[in-house]
Amino acid sequence: ARIQCETALSMHRRYHDREGEAYTLDNLGFIAHRTGNHTQAVDYYRQSLALHRQRGNSYEMAAILDRIGHPLIALGRPEQAGAAWQEALDLYQAQDRTTDAVRLRHQLRAVGPGAADGLAEGIDVGAVPEVHDLITDP
Repeated sequence: ARIQCETALSMHRRYHDREGEAYTLDNLGFIAHRTGNHTQAVDYYRQSLALHRQRGNSYEMAAILDRIGHPLIALGRPEQAGAAWQEALDLYQAQDRTTDAVRLRHQLRAVGPGAADGLAEGIDVGAVPEVHDLITDP
């Protein structure tokens, strides 16, 4: 699947298909995360997020912000994961995506004070800067 996505990404870029590029980068991020390549996953998700932001596609932005939190947690960056999830939660609520919002509230609590896995040091997600400031700069 990764090889097919890389080929598709090349074609989308060659023909300046930004929407196809954004979706393909998202798929590559998912593949990288699931295969344990968390740094690469974050990079792919950042690129996809930036393209969706440019296009004003808030529906996909919410989903990518949701997904990017998982490799960020795996990399020991719970503050950034919490910020991404908070922005995704705000978008989900604005879009009336109740099921996603409820699930994300649980994820945010898991990275908050007293998280069982010890990955977080008491994140106040309301005090975290905008997620795009944290995760879009290489």
